[in-house]
Amino acid sequence: MPVKKDHKSPRHRIALGVVALMLVLPAPAPSPVHAFEVHGKVTNGTTGASNVKAKLDVVNPRAGMDVLQVVDITDGEFTVENLSDTSHVYVFRLIYQGISYSEIIRYQGNEHLHADFVVYDTTSSWENVKISIPHAMVRRMDDQLRIEKIFELSNTSHPPKTLVGDEFSMYIPGDRTSLNALYVTELGIPINQKSLPTKTKDIYHIHYPFKPGVSRVALSFDVPYADGTYDYREVLPHDVEELTILVNDPEMSITSETVNLEKDTDVHGFTSFRVASLEKSSVLSIRFSGGSGEVQPASSTSSRVIVQSKASEGFTVPLIIVLTLILLSVTAFTGKRPIGAKGNEGLFKTQSNLLYNQIAKLDDLHATGTVPDKLYHAKRAELKNKLAQILYQSKSHAGKRSGKAKKSKRG
Repeated sequence: MPVKKDHKSPRHRIALGVVALMLVLPAPAPSPVHAFEVHGKVTNGTTGASNVKAKLDVVNPRAGMDVLQVVDITDGEFTVENLSDTSHVYVFRLIYQGISYSEIIRYQGNEHLHADFVVYDTTSSWENVKISIPHAMVRRMDDQLRIEKIFELSNTSHPPKTLVGDEFSMYIPGDRTSLNALYVTELGIPINQKSLPTKTKDIYHIHYPFKPGVSRVALSFDVPYADGTYDYREVLPHDVEELTILVNDPEMSITSETVNLEKDTDVHGFTSFRVASLEKSSVLSIRFSGGSGEVQPASSTSSRVIVQSKASEGFTVPLIIVLTLILLSVTAFTGKRPIGAKGNEGLFKTQSNLLYNQIAKLDDLHATGTVPDKLYHAKRAELKNKLAQILYQSKSHAGKRSGKAKKSKRG
């Protein structure tokens, strides 16, 4: 019987660093000058009240996430003084009704910075919460099958409130050989979670407050696959609005007798399938067969994925790759929009500003220890090269327009 391993591998720690990269990246911090201070306000987003009582922890990521100062807020306003610019990045962690709200504060050369927080009252009602699974992937790893999901929880409560309690649950099969990851992302940083058992077999929950808006939960585990076949059977603990499946192994087949599958638009070389409106307590039964572990080239359109009349889940490729594709989709337009047409000065500015912001955010994430050194330096060099290209094209374009203007005057 395989041994269960619920610890994180070094490879997965690197994957978590890349997750943080998905959310946009700001510009190299200026050289140290002197101390600075931060002024801020706290507003209750549920009631609109501004006289909020809360506690603020000032954290220095470069000092092992040590708490440098604790500020008691009594009237919704605060001032943090004597912050040293030798650490360009701080994390402000505000605690309200037991829930933490965090912001990254980055020194930008001025003595007075401003930071505003919006906090919310809490609720345990799931009336305005919707769940989808926008990315679900499976990949053969020798004699193991790796299954990875990203859940999106949309909290649309009105007035907005933070969802508390242990209601969000997920299926983790009892025959798993390894639990690779379970985390929520906040500020682009993965926050590891514990899988807490429920009274229902193989159903686990996490203890995490879901704030208004969209929250994302990532889950990854391995199951036995020595004979090249695995039957996945889940009784859904929640309604699921939509499930998107990405397949990129030409040798893997997927079949199901419980759900209908709709072929969707291919994305980055992945064959994409969609399952809509899965009801709570319904059965999601899928058989995975074959698979070489080799991914399909993006330029190839062939796929031997078998889809029967009621077929479902076949997806491959590690979570890290799909999240990297998300990052690429955020920045792709910086090199693919036509350049040289009249009026493109605004486009150049937009592109360069986006790259400046990405570089600065990358610096922030590296300072907090989220992004490993090797990945940080490689990604920063890539972004700087893109920025240099945009600036060069911008100057070249400006020169061409200037030349045309002079010719026009002579004529």
